[in-house]
Amino acid sequence: QLNVLTGKQIWKIKLDGEVVADSQQDEENIYIGTKKGTFYCIDKKDGKVKWSQSVKGEIIASSLVYKNMIYFGTTEGSFYALEKDKGNTKWTFKTSGSIQTLPVASKGKVYFISDDKKLYSLDAENGKADWNFDLPEKTKSSPSINPNKGIIYVASGKKLLYIDINTHKSVKETILPANIETPIVNIDGYIFVTDVLGKVYDIDETNQQIKWQFEGVGRKTTAPFLFNGIVHYGTDEGVIYAVGRNEDVYVYSPIISKSEEILKNRVGSNQFRMLYNIASGTIPGGNLRKIYTLSDDIISSPAFENDFLYVGAGSKLYALRGDSDLIRWTFDEKSPINSSPSIVNRQVSFASEQGNVYMIDADNKDRIFWNFKTDGKIFSSPYVSEENTYIGDNLGNIYSISIQGNQRWKLKIGGSITKSSPVINNRVLYVGADDGYLYAINSISGDLMWKFKADSTINSTVAIVGENLYFGTNSGKFYCVSTNSQKEKWSFKVGQSIFSSPAVINGKVVFGSKDKKVYALDINTGKKVWDFETAGEVIASPTIVDNYVYIGSADKKLYALDLNNGTKKWEVRVDFPIKTSALVINGFVYVGAGNKFYGIN
Repeated sequence: QLNVLTGKQIWKIKLDGEVVADSQQDEENIYIGTKKGTFYCIDKKDGKVKWSQSVKGEIIASSLVYKNMIYFGTTEGSFYALEKDKGNTKWTFKTSGSIQTLPVASKGKVYFISDDKKLYSLDAENGKADWNFDLPEKTKSSPSINPNKGIIYVASGKKLLYIDINTHKSVKETILPANIETPIVNIDGYIFVTDVLGKVYDIDETNQQIKWQFEGVGRKTTAPFLFNGIVHYGTDEGVIYAVGRNEDVYVYSPIISKSEEILKNRVGSNQFRMLYNIASGTIPGGNLRKIYTLSDDIISSPAFENDFLYVGAGSKLYALRGDSDLIRWTFDEKSPINSSPSIVNRQVSFASEQGNVYMIDADNKDRIFWNFKTDGKIFSSPYVSEENTYIGDNLGNIYSISIQGNQRWKLKIGGSITKSSPVINNRVLYVGADDGYLYAINSISGDLMWKFKADSTINSTVAIVGENLYFGTNSGKFYCVSTNSQKEKWSFKVGQSIFSSPAVINGKVVFGSKDKKVYALDINTGKKVWDFETAGEVIASPTIVDNYVYIGSADKKLYALDLNNGTKKWEVRVDFPIKTSALVINGFVYVGAGNKFYGIN
């Protein structure tokens, strides 16, 4: 594990064999297999093995982490499902060919390809075969799935097949000039693949036609990777290409001198730019690059997926293009959208003040998967998992809503839920209320487990690290509460109310207050590490990326602060007070203020 800013090693671990598969990870662990046939679960913090499991055959393909399981195949032809927490084998499925590709999963099914030239569909829970599809040729390309359209994309030789997961038949196909051996990427109605001739293709999913193609230098290629609206891929000539999705081609980055000459001769120097690295410890100076002007004031924080930003303003939810200042679509709910949207599997969940909770298609605003009505008004944001959505209303009701939009359970607590949004850890839901209690609820059954009495209304959303819960109150008191003892570990008093939700990283908890300050406390002792004073109330929540704290103030400024000591690295002034959290993605800090949504380098 390396530090991305400095390149310094944080830890390393010796495994029992050669590693050729990519690692997978979740919030706490890294999962990886070796050619010796050992699969490891490694702790991200210290690089120590939590568990390992020996299997038959070499593991040369990446695994899939899906729900509480890990799925992968081996060269011996067996497909494994291991329990994520302990590594126990839940089930195995035997094929007659080597498995060299990454599996995909959706809606309780897991799909993978074997060298016996079959695509398999299995029940993810018990491993029972659902169906299989015969491929024309063996393939090294991993499949991709669009769960909303019910299509799996599979490359076999020169053919890109569109396989319907309901009928188990190939309904469409695109034929390319050369074989495809790398994983497929499908985003926003377009499919991106690379072939063995060094070309990358953009294929329109609706008509299966090649929208554009670009030929680089080299033959063997990496899988395409989308970043900030640009398709990136590398070749065996040591060249990395960045190709515009809008049919304009830009070639950025040779990494060896030999390729520099080839590249200039191939595409012309006017299209050539060298790749450069930002020096260790430096960041851009906070230049304002993009402004989206919306019809109403922004009162929620943004979410991001697949080059698109989603944010609520007034009664509308907007989908904005991250690589331009264009609005993709607008969904009008006719009621203020106070909640911040969440995105899971290309489905956007959000709630309106009048108690409507939505799940809509991220690509098509008119496709509403479900709409759930609560008894009271909603001022906080939903918590969304792959299986359930959780939300609270101002009548003190907390709801668990299924993936189909049906109520699983409802619990009425003693106070109104206004600004505090639910969070879940280890199947326990935590939420604060205006009666001054922090509630701990079983997320499966909806039963109240325990509650903690704070000194006043809780409007901040809880942050969880290990056994500790961190949150602030309207009286200006900031708490650390143990989930084991259900008692206060420590507290810290600031000058005014705390509406800002805390962020925790590297032994520090950071939050803002109406006393115009941003605070960083030691998570173990509660002692102040530093504070930074702005010229306005700080009700926005901090965002921390790479040891920098990004936070807005009512003084109309967005600040970038050093996490270690609180010194200001830069500030950008906008047109309105900043009341929402920032989002850092693809080299930009996005934040809403008034009716404008800003993108800052």
